[in-house]
Amino acid sequence: MICRQLTVSDAAALTALLVMEPLVAGYAEHAADALQDDRYEIWGCYNGDVLMGAIILSLGPFDAEIDSVAVAARHRRTGVGQYLMTHALDRARALGKERMLLEVRESNAPAIALYQRLGFNTDGRRAGYYPPLEGQDTHEAGYLMSYALVG
Repeated sequence: MICRQLTVSDAAALTALLVMEPLVAGYAEHAADALQDDRYEIWGCYNGDVLMGAIILSLGPFDAEIDSVAVAARHRRTGVGQYLMTHALDRARALGKERMLLEVRESNAPAIALYQRLGFNTDGRRAGYYPPLEGQDTHEAGYLMSYALVG
């Protein structure tokens, strides 16, 4: 497994990964734009030519935010997601950020469990925040989570 910062030359692989994952499919266009925007860093883990997972990190003046984490279904529970999250926390610390922020669908129990294992705290809940997934009728709540990078 090789993990590195993605560039514009990785756009096709990144888009292919994101559109295959229903929880983050809406981020494909945003991700392509973020590859060309210095307010973002996108990191990916490859197995040969196959992009197994990627994380989009938004960089604000004081905080960093996880915009999206995607791991291809066949590579879940192999440590790719945890590696990407740990790397994002380390990267934000190196950049002098104070907090890491994220939002997660209420139904995404595996992601919530990972975030809690890494030390994220739940700061709030937004009712009806996420649009319905295919086959669902109602919007879904999202949890706001944060991780203190200093102090």
